[in-house]
Amino acid sequence: HHSSYSAPRSDRMSGSPGSRRGKSAKRNTYNTQSWKDNPILKNLVFYVLPFVIINLLLFTLITASPRIALTVGETTDYRTVDISFKVKSILPIREMTVTLESQPLEMEHSDGAYRASLDSNGTLDIYVKSWNGMTARHNEHIAVLDDAPPSIDQENYVLEEGHLEFLVTDSQS
Repeated sequence: HHSSYSAPRSDRMSGSPGSRRGKSAKRNTYNTQSWKDNPILKNLVFYVLPFVIINLLLFTLITASPRIALTVGETTDYRTVDISFKVKSILPIREMTVTLESQPLEMEHSDGAYRASLDSNGTLDIYVKSWNGMTARHNEHIAVLDDAPPSIDQENYVLEEGHLEFLVTDSQS
């Protein structure tokens, strides 16, 4: 008597009917599932993770403020001093003002740096506003230039034998 029933493929034995198979040669009947079949992992990967990444990017862009790196050079003649600064920002700069004692200062822009030569002492104020509205301000007091004339002590002098001796003081020398 011959049956027409045929076992499902997973239950069939492979190989020739007379072959011997040990325990290690048996087929793994464990039903593996994809991570996509797990609703917790699926929600985590498709909803929570993108939400966190997008919000981190938005937070970074919204709160990114520019940074100002100012360099005041050395003076050789005590009449002028060179300054330069760089603005580091993730987003473009919308507004920038540079003043010395509340007077606008003209800056030269080259190689990503702004440069100027100052001929008077005072408070240098740099204000930068980024595209997202965040601002940065840097104040620096410039006091390396000799803008005060020497003073002569008129009270203490000596006049002897045709020689005049007096004391001259200067704030820079």
